[in-house]
Amino acid sequence: MPSESRFPYRLQSAFFITLHFERKPEVPVPLQLTFGIYLKVVDEKFPDNLQINLKVETTGDDPPVKLVVETVGLFALIENLPKPNKDIITPFLNERALFILWPYLSQIVRQMTALMGIQAIDILMPNILDTPSAPQEDVPQQNVNRVDA
Repeated sequence: MPSESRFPYRLQSAFFITLHFERKPEVPVPLQLTFGIYLKVVDEKFPDNLQINLKVETTGDDPPVKLVVETVGLFALIENLPKPNKDIITPFLNERALFILWPYLSQIVRQMTALMGIQAIDILMPNILDTPSAPQEDVPQQNVNRVDA
């Protein structure tokens, strides 16, 4: 095992800042929804801390189920590791942060929709592209956007 981690951050805190679920009285089966997926990087305290906001919301005209879920991950620099430069942010998002935060978001969506008496919604984790604000083409019915603070 290398003496230095490629990504010298660990998740310090994770929490939801938005949870909104709404359904119509009649929901079709099978349920077809389109989602927008957004990432926001807050790097005001970089390199000691990094904040990643991950948001998923339904898109389209008048969907039968509306949801908006936003979670925040606060990542702290691991003690005694060298401070990285900002070039690490995009690889960290693509290779680590999304894998850490996605289960929190997808699990709450699955649980809440099942408790609403409809088909449990599984939102697949997208592949995030290196370019900000680019749509995700590999995952049908989802758009991925990165918004830098």
